[in-house]
Amino acid sequence: MKCTHEKSSRIWAWWIPALLALVSVLGMWGVYEMMFAMREASDISGEGMDAEPLLMMSFLLLLLFFVYGLVWLVVSIVTCVRQRWWWSLLGRLALASVTWSVWGGCLLFLVMLWAGGGPNPFADDLQLPPGRELVCPRGMDGADVAPEDARAARVRELCALRPRLPEPVETPAEVPALPHTEKLAKGAPELLHQYVIRSLYAEAVNPRFFSAVLYYDSLHAYLWHAESPEMYRYWEESEEQTEIDLGNGWKWRYRDAVDAQGDAARLETELAPLAQNPTMAQLDAMLPPVPNAPFLSLREGWSCDHNVKLCYGALLVVPDSYPLGKFSLKAYESTKRKHIRFDNINFENGEEKSCSWDMRVYSGREGQYYGSIWEIWFTPADGGDARCVATQEFLMMGN
Repeated sequence: MKCTHEKSSRIWAWWIPALLALVSVLGMWGVYEMMFAMREASDISGEGMDAEPLLMMSFLLLLLFFVYGLVWLVVSIVTCVRQRWWWSLLGRLALASVTWSVWGGCLLFLVMLWAGGGPNPFADDLQLPPGRELVCPRGMDGADVAPEDARAARVRELCALRPRLPEPVETPAEVPALPHTEKLAKGAPELLHQYVIRSLYAEAVNPRFFSAVLYYDSLHAYLWHAESPEMYRYWEESEEQTEIDLGNGWKWRYRDAVDAQGDAARLETELAPLAQNPTMAQLDAMLPPVPNAPFLSLREGWSCDHNVKLCYGALLVVPDSYPLGKFSLKAYESTKRKHIRFDNINFENGEEKSCSWDMRVYSGREGQYYGSIWEIWFTPADGGDARCVATQEFLMMGN
């Protein structure tokens, strides 16, 4: 009787869920390999291949397996209780727990792939370009580079080119006055604006340049202008800030009075020559002029989409006199010219002369550094062909 019943109900046989669990494991291995191949193809062609349909199909198939497993378990329980096959019931319950654990693991694996944790061999075999000083985005220190990585010493050397701020002295004090800064803000606001733009540019192209004016760690002070929200958007989001109005829209913000004391001293020292002689000749003596071309400024952060993901604070600055049109970016690895995948923009200049956004770089893994070449492409509003108008090099890390 038992054998006859089992033969008439093969769709509910014990080996069906076991087979589906095996298929699930092999399927996840296949999905992983396919995503590996798709990313390799993207690095070669520069055209991103959308893996979402593959992940969606895999998710629906696993969901179907889950539904079947639930029905199988219900049918098994009812059949075994009616026939009083207690040992068979225990075996099927054990099999159900194993298969559902396998399916749960496969679903978790799919979620990880969907979140960007899939295979990313982009930087595995890359070397940093020899003999070139790459610009490190503000905040990058190379501390997370793997010690066994052959690039580790070179990464730390490049990150050490840009000067670092000394640790603040832990002595409570009032925030000092800013006479030089306030004098420029009230008497020569356009000169102060040009100083900030030139400092941004110098930091974006000179790996050894550092300006106290642009120190934008959220715990420290920074200078900003009320009419340039895009340029200072990242720093405005910090909470619990104290703001000092310097006049003509210029403001100075800080979070911690102890840290701000040192920042104020550095800011005053840096702007003292310009405050004493507020002329364009003095500014030219302090900083070279910015070419009549757009430039890209990057800083490292970990706030991409409110997740613990490496995200670059990107700022594209366009000269006031530049023709109207659309701007976008292209990026390549320095030695093998692999295309870098990242969150691009399609910015049109007009009233706004700068564009800032959270930029995640998908090529490479955390702790793997490589050289990168960034091109700024411009398409004129009058219908001309797109052309590359500026090129910059950065030390880069993806995730």
